[in-house]
Amino acid sequence: MRGFLISLVLVAGCGGDDKDTNHDQDSSEPTDAGVLSNVSCAFNAKAQTVLNCTWDSDRPGQGFVEYWVDGEDPLATPMGPQGTSHDVSLLGLRAGQAWNYRLVVDADSRLTGDDLVISTPVPPSILPRNTVSLVTDEAEAANGYILTSVIKGNSSIPVIVDGEGRYVWWYEVPPGNLIVTTKLSADRRSVLFATYDITWSEDVGTIWRVSLDGKQETLTRAYYGHHDFLEHDGAYTYVGYEYRTFGQADWASDVLNWVEEGVTNEDYTTEFSWFDTYPALPAVIDPLQDNVSLGDADFEWTHSNSLMTNGDDHYYLMSKFHDLILKIDPTDGSIVWEMGGANSDFTLPDGSDVWTSLSDYALWSHAHMSHMWQGGLAVFDNGYHGLDGNERTRVVEYSYDEATFEVEEVWSYEEPGGGFTKLMGDVR
Repeated sequence: MRGFLISLVLVAGCGGDDKDTNHDQDSSEPTDAGVLSNVSCAFNAKAQTVLNCTWDSDRPGQGFVEYWVDGEDPLATPMGPQGTSHDVSLLGLRAGQAWNYRLVVDADSRLTGDDLVISTPVPPSILPRNTVSLVTDEAEAANGYILTSVIKGNSSIPVIVDGEGRYVWWYEVPPGNLIVTTKLSADRRSVLFATYDITWSEDVGTIWRVSLDGKQETLTRAYYGHHDFLEHDGAYTYVGYEYRTFGQADWASDVLNWVEEGVTNEDYTTEFSWFDTYPALPAVIDPLQDNVSLGDADFEWTHSNSLMTNGDDHYYLMSKFHDLILKIDPTDGSIVWEMGGANSDFTLPDGSDVWTSLSDYALWSHAHMSHMWQGGLAVFDNGYHGLDGNERTRVVEYSYDEATFEVEEVWSYEEPGGGFTKLMGDVR
C-alpha cells in the first residue's frame, strides 16, 4: 500500500528540492570584506510569496540566499551559476510570516550582505484555512508540499501548501476563470494548470505554464477544452467537447485533442473521439446527463473528467457518467480495454461484475481518477449515487491485472466527519 496525499479539491506532489540547509559553509564563520552591490529583492507580482533577488559581487562566485524564521533552523537556496551577477528566488516561504535573510556569494572566500527582514503577504481572502486530518508514517505530505486549486464564487486560484496546510505559493489569475486541474511540469520547474469559463457558458479553454519563480508564463489555447490535460515535450493532449446529432437529440461528448504549446488559435489534432470509437450509441443512463456543461446540446453523453498516463505510452480516460476508465492507444485512437461501467472488460477476483447500475457498483460512483502506475491506480470516489443508498466520499486504491482482467480494492479512506464531496476532488 502506498502513502497518499488527500485533498477535497485537486492535489499533486510537489517536491522540496528548492531548498538546502548546508553548502559546506558555517554561516557564523568570518567573512571576506568583498562588496555586494546593486541589490534588489522584491516579491513577485503574481506569485506573491516568491522573493526574487538580484545582486552583483566584486569577484566571481556562486550566489545563494540564506533565510530563516526566528527560533527555526536556517535554510538556504541552491547555489546559482558561477559569475559576478546573481539571480536567486526564494521558494516555500510561508505566507503572513516575518523572514530573516541574507545574500551570500561562495567565492574564493564567503561574501555576505547585511541581515535583512521581510514579511510575506497574507493569503488572498478566497483561500480557506486548512486542517490536516491524518498524517501517517508513509505520508509524503509530512515533509513535502501539495499543489492544488481552490474555487470560490467567481474566482479560482492554484496554490501550494506545506505538510501542515500552510500556504507557501499561489498565482493570481483573472476572475471568472475555473481551474480544475493543476500539476507540476515534467522538469518540476513550473506549475501547469488549465482555466475555463467558471459559468461553463463560453469556450475560453487555456492551458497555462507558470514557472515556480513567477517570472515566465506561457498560455496555450485549448479549443473547447475542459477538465484535464497531459503534458508532452512541447505539446499537450487535452479533453475537449464535440457535438453531434443522433436521432432527434443533439449530444455533447468528449475528444482528446493534441495541440502544440504556445498556440493561440484553434489549431489542434483530434487523437480520440467517443462518438467515433466507443461501441455504443449515445443514450441517457444518468439524470445528470441533461446538464450540459458547454454548448447547446440536449444531453451530455460521457463527461470525461480525468486523463492520466502511467508511463506505458497509453492514455487512461475516465468518464463520470459511465463510471469507467478507458485505456486508449494514442497512435490510432483505439480502445484497448474498459474498466468499470456496464461493459467492463474487468471483473472482481471472484468473477463478479464491477457495475450493475448507478447505485449498485463495486468500484466507484462518479469518481475523479487521480494517480496511476503499472498495475495500480487511485481515485477520488465522490460516491455521488451512493453505495447501498448511502452517499459517501472516499479515496480508494486499486490493483489490476491486464492478463487476467481482474481488479480489486486494496485500500480506502473516508473523511473522518463523513463528508460528501459532490464534485471534483483528487488524491496522490
